[in-house]
Amino acid sequence: MDEEKAKAYVLRLIAKRAYTTGQIREKLAKKGAAPATADRLVSHFSRLGYLDDRLYAERFAEEKARKGYGPRWIEWALRLKRVDPKTIKESVSGGGDGEAARRALGASRLKMRSGEDPRRHAARLFSFLVRRGFSGSVSRAAVQKALRVDPED
Repeated sequence: MDEEKAKAYVLRLIAKRAYTTGQIREKLAKKGAAPATADRLVSHFSRLGYLDDRLYAERFAEEKARKGYGPRWIEWALRLKRVDPKTIKESVSGGGDGEAARRALGASRLKMRSGEDPRRHAARLFSFLVRRGFSGSVSRAAVQKALRVDPED
């Protein structure tokens, strides 16, 4: 793929939605563009402000946190999108917010089943939060506050 076709391809991509520089490099490689061409185009579109990994990561983290995902899940998803680890650390908050975990529990559809042991229900909620990317301590505290039950009892 020559540079003009690669440039047109990148323009079509970024006109539709935001991409990370790593994603653009990956897509160009799949289309057969040379690594040097990909580097030049990524540099060009970054200078113009069309590619900004830091802004992408911050917006992605905010959106996913609002939807009830924890920091560990968000970091994992950003790694899949080829964002630099340093940028991820700067964009994602540390251990997780207890209030965000409680909001995620409130929005979940995990209601207590008929005849279910309250400890079993607490364990299901705990597992839900951990899978969503919240730390064990934040998840445990959120479940305890929501149900007044320790999931490990």
